[in-house]
Amino acid sequence: MRMLAGVLCCALVGPAAAQTAEPNDASLVPIHQFLESFNKGDLAAAKAAHAADVSIQDEVPPYVWRGAGAFDAWAADLDTASKTTGMTDMGVVLGKPDRVEVTGDDAYVVMPATLNFRQKGKPMAGPARMTFSLHQEAGNWKIRAWSWAGEAPHPVAAGSRAKAPKPVRKLS
Repeated sequence: MRMLAGVLCCALVGPAAAQTAEPNDASLVPIHQFLESFNKGDLAAAKAAHAADVSIQDEVPPYVWRGAGAFDAWAADLDTASKTTGMTDMGVVLGKPDRVEVTGDDAYVVMPATLNFRQKGKPMAGPARMTFSLHQEAGNWKIRAWSWAGEAPHPVAAGSRAKAPKPVRKLS
């Protein structure tokens, strides 16, 4: 779990029924809670942003986690993969959402993201898209599914900054 302190530091609805929301919409709160908390190593707060029965798809083997223990299993697999590949100092920068649809108690969000990290000491970046499905539970939005669809990470030239989407809020 110690490695995870630096990790990330790593439904379709008809158009007539959906409303496009502003980037600061309340449905985005758990997305920011998840990534900000995870970047700080606060797994309890990161997990709290998720519904109990969550589905996660990521580029870490075994690539898919579902059900009540999905978040914990994903975090453990990410920790193992990070140690195996020498990944450290991870951080995600989220871009402005391309799509936010809210219909009643359900929301769908698509946004660019860039994972910046070091692999065996070398700066790397991996641009991606994150897609979230959210649901309101007892008045609070919760992530019930998310996916990371990214390009293969590439080296970042010394002294240059990785190309990242224009951030809504930079996550440390």
